[in-house]
Amino acid sequence: MPVIGDDIILIQVYRPCIDEIVWEIPRGFIDANEISAESATRELEEELNIKINALELKSLGFFMPEAGIIKARVQLFYADLISNNNIKLSEEAGHIKLKTFSIKKVKDMIGKSTIQDPSTIVAVYRAELDGYI
Repeated sequence: MPVIGDDIILIQVYRPCIDEIVWEIPRGFIDANEISAESATRELEEELNIKINALELKSLGFFMPEAGIIKARVQLFYADLISNNNIKLSEEAGHIKLKTFSIKKVKDMIGKSTIQDPSTIVAVYRAELDGYI
């Protein structure tokens, strides 16, 4: 979850499985022989052109998206960025645009179910519980 001051960077993405355009934090998958923090830094670079050292990330812990039907565990990270100077959205399939939203606005979007992505929801509330936002 990339944060600049009191703003969270979200990506607007088309998700074909639900045939909808949604807002969510940047995310991705771990490549072979990669640890999760390295994956998070690689994904930020690939998706937003952000270069950050893995040691600068703060872990927001893990969650299981749907343990009853999916064998998966997701680790989330918090990235406190200095500025948005070189941030630009990659041309990855499905990516539409990026935008910064105030933390208050993101929480409002979650409350109104405008944001339904579990990674985003869990990251926001874990960052709040951990005192990062």
